[in-house]
Amino acid sequence: PEPGPELVGHYKKILKQNLLKEGETFVFATKMVFDPDMVVAMMTAAGELQATGAHVSVFPKITGNTYESGLTGWHWDLYAGADLLFNTSLGSSPGLPGATTAYGNKVGDHPYRTDFEYLNRTGSKTRWLSFGYDLERQRRYFPTAERRQRTRRGAILLDRTRGELRVTNDAGSDFRMDMTGRPGHAQYGIADFPGRWDNFGYGCAACMPNEDSAEGVLVLQPGDIITSLYPKVLDEPIRLTFEGGYVTSIEGGKKAAQFQNLLASYGSPES
Repeated sequence: PEPGPELVGHYKKILKQNLLKEGETFVFATKMVFDPDMVVAMMTAAGELQATGAHVSVFPKITGNTYESGLTGWHWDLYAGADLLFNTSLGSSPGLPGATTAYGNKVGDHPYRTDFEYLNRTGSKTRWLSFGYDLERQRRYFPTAERRQRTRRGAILLDRTRGELRVTNDAGSDFRMDMTGRPGHAQYGIADFPGRWDNFGYGCAACMPNEDSAEGVLVLQPGDIITSLYPKVLDEPIRLTFEGGYVTSIEGGKKAAQFQNLLASYGSPES
């Protein structure tokens, strides 16, 4: 069945927000199993905007009960040739293009360290949006002009205050990092210029500090998250002491000991 005008209009609004226009190429990459209503409505909206392109359903390599990524260099060249690329995974997902800085994630034939870097290289024409959530949350987290303004302003402030960043709070944190030469970055859920990647429904301002520059105390509090622990949400504080960019002390209760054991299990000070 054809999608209704309301659903097509919803996705047309998103595509217009990401500046898709007549004559451009749009690629919508999904897993092998996908939401047909979303895909048909999305491609109908792209057609009504007079764009060209394709829905690419990436199927995995299957050996017995083992599923591996089906992404190849052919896929990445296709994505790199698109004016606008949407993928339905937030972050990395087996078999789909994802944002990652892991240097092992490269299957394409290109001189860049990762396939992600290939699409976001200087001179790239591809605007890339990681697109997710069900319809209700798409509407709830819909990108706004206010979010774009606030996050871009945050990135500009990070640029203007290059040097030392200091974080303090009532829990006892007093944490310093050097940001010299590292630019501020904003995400606001829209891929609106060539070479840009973003997350739909997201908003943040960020900066990567210089390695080995962290000094001081960072106190993680109940409600904070450490993704490698289970459960991820902390129910007690953890006090981390940094010297020269390395954690030299982990203090607290049961969760602190669990975190200490996790880091020690890698057998490397870099962990």
